[in-house]
Amino acid sequence: MPKAERSEARDKAFEIWRVGKGKMPLVGIAELLGVPAVKVRKWKYEDEWEAKIGKRPAKRTSQKKKKTRSPTKKKSVTKKAEKKFAILGNKNFFEGEKSPPKNSTTTAKEQTKNCTSDKKTKEHGNKTAQLGNKNAVGHGAPKRNRNAVKTGEYQTVYQDALTDEERAVYESAQTDIMAALDEEIRIQAVRKFRMEKLYREMAERKEDFDVTDIYEYKEQDTVVSVSDEMGEPQEAVVKKRQKIPVKRVENRKTMDDKMLAATQAAVRVDRQRLSTIVEKAKLEQGKKALELKERKLNAEDW
Repeated sequence: MPKAERSEARDKAFEIWRVGKGKMPLVGIAELLGVPAVKVRKWKYEDEWEAKIGKRPAKRTSQKKKKTRSPTKKKSVTKKAEKKFAILGNKNFFEGEKSPPKNSTTTAKEQTKNCTSDKKTKEHGNKTAQLGNKNAVGHGAPKRNRNAVKTGEYQTVYQDALTDEERAVYESAQTDIMAALDEEIRIQAVRKFRMEKLYREMAERKEDFDVTDIYEYKEQDTVVSVSDEMGEPQEAVVKKRQKIPVKRVENRKTMDDKMLAATQAAVRVDRQRLSTIVEKAKLEQGKKALELKERKLNAEDW
């Protein structure tokens, strides 16, 4: 078969990466050339781009020796070893239980299933919930709640859940370079605004109360209304497990630690935003270098 021709995009990708001094992300090169990022990574590995610009020495290819294995001998199973194996489905491993009678009509699979269910009942008792129950339905936190927010650094930003102030910050965020990273820069700007707002609220409160309620579960007699066989209403006493509050613990804490954590998180978010802008600048520089090279090639053709 004829050998496939080398792709022109492969050489262009290396030139863009070399012009950027090896700092340009491969994802950006793939976007400029319109090829998958996986292919650019493969080109970089196979063509040894880092070795070409002197970042590291070239690889030394060495042939690996194939290991030969000696043929294994099959060992014959003796009659003594055969006697050690138990029959499938027996209950010998349960203490105090006898194996099923010989005339039993149950299969080995059913016997094994019964053994497993009996073992689970002994271990857990009746504490486990039944299969398909809906005890937790309706008791979860509301959608897109902020119960776990501490500093807001890693909080997810949803466009349809923004307040009026956050939407104004989102729309007014300045982005001058490629539109591929505009969304990330805007999200980081909103996240920074939320953290600064949280810091101001902490500074106004100065103190924080951490309240913890301690409960215990007790069975109490409860009167419920039931109907008898004739459909007449009657009262019955039923024991129900109820959650009873025992005591409340209040811890007074200063906001200094939380304010310090919010400040450090805001600094990290600002650094991420700046690094995103720098990455966009590198992509723009690589794009300009590619356009300049194409112009030179077109001029040489003329």
